[in-house]
Amino acid sequence: MIGSRALALLSAVGTLAFLAAALTLHGLQPELDPVSVTVSEHVLGSGGWPFTVGCAAWGLGSLALAALLAGTGRSRTSTAPPAGAGRRRAGARLPAGGGQSRAGIALLVAWAVGILLVAIFPTDPIDRASHVKTPLTREIREAVERTWGVTGDGERLHGGEESAAYRLDGHVIRIGPAGRAAAELEWCHAIARHAAAGLPEAVAPLPTSEGTTVIVVAGRPISCRPYVEGEWPDADVPAQRDAGARLLARLHRALADVRPGPRPVPAFQESGLYGDPPRDAAELRDPDLDRWLAGFRARHPTRHPLHGDYYTGNTLARDGRLVAVLDWDEAFVGAPELELGAAALEWGDDVAGPSREFVAAYHEAGGTARPLDEEAPAQLVRHKLRREYAYFHKAVQAGVRHDEEDLEYHRIRVELFHRLSP
Repeated sequence: MIGSRALALLSAVGTLAFLAAALTLHGLQPELDPVSVTVSEHVLGSGGWPFTVGCAAWGLGSLALAALLAGTGRSRTSTAPPAGAGRRRAGARLPAGGGQSRAGIALLVAWAVGILLVAIFPTDPIDRASHVKTPLTREIREAVERTWGVTGDGERLHGGEESAAYRLDGHVIRIGPAGRAAAELEWCHAIARHAAAGLPEAVAPLPTSEGTTVIVVAGRPISCRPYVEGEWPDADVPAQRDAGARLLARLHRALADVRPGPRPVPAFQESGLYGDPPRDAAELRDPDLDRWLAGFRARHPTRHPLHGDYYTGNTLARDGRLVAVLDWDEAFVGAPELELGAAALEWGDDVAGPSREFVAAYHEAGGTARPLDEEAPAQLVRHKLRREYAYFHKAVQAGVRHDEEDLEYHRIRVELFHRLSP
């Protein structure tokens, strides 16, 4: 049996170990504001291990305290009364509080078990659809107020695979991934501003007093855009799918005459697009697809800026009407047929049925892409699927934990890549 002194020591050490772990955690992640962010945001970061260790120590210390209190209670009740005391106090009540003490010890044990479970089992993501846990720190809020005059604590918006978005006072603050070059985003934002000049639905980042659209705080690019009320459209609804196709056609027309300089960094979608086998998707090696893509580039010389990631999650609808195209961070210059093929997959999820309807609506609305032959839609979709495969594994390497739904979706998309092979 562990003695009372040892139990008391273990209880104190457990509590102190948790406090030390918490201080260590904040030292490893100084960019996280302990007042404004949740525990999960600390734990799921790269320095979250001290929290797990601290919880284990605290849980064990709490169990030791419960054992100490239970032992103390037993020793008191087992002390024999003086001879004759029972006769002199016949009928007297026992001291109150025994039941409450046992209940308190039971609650302490439940608490200790709960803390140990926190240490043992993985912490759930804050938002399974959003892999990014980047908080809106005090430093970012202060920089945003100085730059754009926008204030507030911030409401986390849904979505974001690499970037995190917060609503503040009628604006959206977007926090990009650490290390992403501001020049790359400035280039993309310039495309968005060109689009906004001829397309009311295009939502572009707001300029700073110096004319730029990006500031860098703690190594992360920060931008600000107006908040637009709306929700993601449903591509399964024919009217909204049709509206998505027509909006893409108008978007391409708005950018048809824009001639930006070279993109500072190639877009993620460009890897493998011109016939060079993508190194980050070697498991989906397909020389025939590579040759087809090289020939496609030669056969489709029209080039102008593209949104780069045109899917339902980057658009908003209100009262059944599309009202916004957002998030231009993947924009690049390419053949409009590329984006049409990728969008037909995203809005239709196959190359038959709804996807064909999407393409037909796009052409009816006067989009800049030329009509595609029978083979082109499938091959363009396969390029898109291969890039999705590469992005999935990029996320895994970055530490993202996919749930069963994510894994099943990934499996289905890989199967579609093979099934669409000519």
